[in-house]
Amino acid sequence: MTSTDLPVVDFSMLNIANVRASEAPPLRESDKLKPLADNLVEALEEFGCCYLKNHGISLEKAKHLFDVTREVFSLPEEIKNKYAQRDNAILHGYVTREIERSKQVNSVERYETFMVCPRQADDLWADEVAEFKPAALGVYYELQELSKRVFDVLGVGLGLKDRGYIRRYHMDDFGEIRDALYHRYPDDFVPQPGQVRFHPHYDIGTVNLIYQDSAGGLEIKKESGEWMAVPYIPGTVIMLVGKLMQRWTSDRLKAPFHRVSIPVDLAPRRTDRQSLTYFPAMADDFEVRCLDGSDKYKPVTFQNYTYKIIYGAKLTGALDYQIDEKTEETCP
Repeated sequence: MTSTDLPVVDFSMLNIANVRASEAPPLRESDKLKPLADNLVEALEEFGCCYLKNHGISLEKAKHLFDVTREVFSLPEEIKNKYAQRDNAILHGYVTREIERSKQVNSVERYETFMVCPRQADDLWADEVAEFKPAALGVYYELQELSKRVFDVLGVGLGLKDRGYIRRYHMDDFGEIRDALYHRYPDDFVPQPGQVRFHPHYDIGTVNLIYQDSAGGLEIKKESGEWMAVPYIPGTVIMLVGKLMQRWTSDRLKAPFHRVSIPVDLAPRRTDRQSLTYFPAMADDFEVRCLDGSDKYKPVTFQNYTYKIIYGAKLTGALDYQIDEKTEETCP
């Protein structure tokens, strides 16, 4: 197993492949869930990031989706553009590479993505690759189910009287998967100072779940200012806290500033990188209030908080609707 200081949290008792939701330990039996919940919350208090193992996500399905998505991305550009995201309100669809420009350095990003959101999918499924839709939905629903277990555990770990509170205000089929292919760099590529494979940012929501291939590259920023690698560990899914969850928990859970770095060695630079990131979504009108009753942050609806950032980012040319360090200063 790859060496890392990040905690690895064992989800065996809630494994979605082996334990049906109806058979999982009832939330009222907090004594059964508490050791797991304490481990998860402690990891997120310190790092805002951890690994989940024995989670039940089919890695065979994830790898198959990687293969199928490569077929989609190898289609001619005019065909892929038929499935492009249609407007700012639609999160489902294709996003071409070399369209997004980094704010940190004058460089064009070499990745392309297909965003998957079932409630907004309509007919944007790259029909030329028949396996894409079933493969994407198969992985999507497993990640959605895992997120529900994560929310249940967080409810126990945060000491909520209503253990299902966090899960209940996340909407089925409104979350999205960011299915991304980072293209290899040419042999003569020389990175500019400060250039990365994906720009440093915070995520705006509650949590996200990431499956990355062995190319790795994900890093989080420590409080010391140093960047810490989040390497590929076989069989695991990575969990990251978003800024809305940090706000919801009055800064108890920390959202890590993170990026994807360019490999130092030449061999991995000449290798593609693939990742899947699942972002759960809350009900638009749900009002986020500090769970501890402290009123450290003013109440804000999910829609007002996230849409301000999403639309503001699109208007200013920010990348991927996420928050950078300067934008965070102006968040409501």
